[in-house]
Amino acid sequence: MKRIVIPALALAPTLFGCMEGCGATSSQGSFAPIASETPTTSMVLDPAQLQGVGESVNGLAALLFARLAARSPGNFVFSPSSIHGAFAMTAIGARGVTESELHTALAIPAGAGDRLRNEGALQQRWNTPVEGRRMRVVNRLFGEATTNFEAPYLATLRESFASPLEPVDFRGDADGVRVRINAWVDESTEHRIQDLLPPEATNSDTRLVLVNAVYLDAHWAQPFEQSSTFLQRFTLASGEVTQVPTMHTRALVSFGEIDGAQIVQMPYEGGDLAMRFILPPEQADASWITAARLGALPLLRTTVIIALPKFEMTPTESLPLADHMQALGVHLAFDAEQADFTSIATFADPSHRLYISNAFHRAFIRVDELGTEAAAATAVVMAEGAGMPAPAPSVSFDRPFFFQLIDVPSGATLFLGRVTNPFSH
Repeated sequence: MKRIVIPALALAPTLFGCMEGCGATSSQGSFAPIASETPTTSMVLDPAQLQGVGESVNGLAALLFARLAARSPGNFVFSPSSIHGAFAMTAIGARGVTESELHTALAIPAGAGDRLRNEGALQQRWNTPVEGRRMRVVNRLFGEATTNFEAPYLATLRESFASPLEPVDFRGDADGVRVRINAWVDESTEHRIQDLLPPEATNSDTRLVLVNAVYLDAHWAQPFEQSSTFLQRFTLASGEVTQVPTMHTRALVSFGEIDGAQIVQMPYEGGDLAMRFILPPEQADASWITAARLGALPLLRTTVIIALPKFEMTPTESLPLADHMQALGVHLAFDAEQADFTSIATFADPSHRLYISNAFHRAFIRVDELGTEAAAATAVVMAEGAGMPAPAPSVSFDRPFFFQLIDVPSGATLFLGRVTNPFSH
């Protein structure tokens, strides 16, 4: 049976806090004890709230897709929900212009700040047992034991994102804590995301790292047959033609031809997750992907003849996100002198403040007859200073195409990427 496995780490925002000698006086004992990572919230989102979160995630997804595609001319994959969720946890602690800039980049409309907390509730919804799928979402804060974190902020993350706080010693052993965090990420993503935080990502000024990890193991509603995989022509962006292992099936899926593109949406068991494969118009570039085209589409449930190459994208290093987020208008959050994250932590010296020094992301995906395996990780580093037509349509993904793994009720994009060469990892 075909299965999809998606381990993912949403965010590890590393907040650098008070510089040495700033005089923070709170003790480790002020922290709430580490609670179970099993979500306990009873918050239920209505359809409008779910769709609101999806719209915000997809807004950021489209903006980042264009930038990442320009920087990565070949295959690439990233997790919009991971990146958005990480910055959402950070934005909850922002105030003033810092907050408004983050809200704009995260596509949070004015007066819709509750979407940040709703996003946490959506993450916890993914933990609901579903037949044919195993999925869990866990969050954790790794905080410097001598930093005075604000109780309301910690309570909000516990309640909305089920995120406990673990006291650590960044001051005395920053690299040891980095290794500890990476090990937690590695284990939480079934060993698909290793070394999320690169060397020197933390130091004695680090004050907080927020981590969200996701793991998914699910089955297609209608699997591919291994016996139906054989070599087929694939035309690269350069015009060169190669032969790649291509899976074939005739399946009941959602299908549509929209703005010159053919779109196939294949559901997983349970029906609330699906993968969209998008064959864009000839010569279309990354600008074809927009927030609207990532959202609700007028697709019809029908039988489609599908030819889809097997492909894999393996992470080699974490992607720095600071430049990308700043390009989207997040400026003060990265400014050591002007960032306002006072709802996260305060210091004895009022001139000291938290700010984002960098952010890191990494993703992995593999699609074959046995299943789809994917993983993603993001780290934000902060420092102080439906009918059956006949005949059935046929779609052959024999040239560069896009893919989008979505949460159907909200429309939120979990993974998004481009395949230019199925043979290239």
